[in-house]
Amino acid sequence: MRFYFDIRDGVPARDNTGKEFECVPAAITHAEELAAEFRSQREPKGQNSRICVVSENGAVVHEEKL
Repeated sequence: MRFYFDIRDGVPARDNTGKEFECVPAAITHAEELAAEFRSQREPKGQNSRICVVSENGAVVHEEKL
């Protein structure tokens, strides 16, 4: 199943490529890792900044704060 990792921090950035994972929990783990990387490399974002995990059918399955 393909999942997309959209960044929402005032100006939304759509992930048009996505990545294949076998299940939702694996995609969520990837989002947690991406968020940790963003937090370590950038200034703190606003409290509403997040990575949204979107399934291939367009449903948001998880949101991870940045």
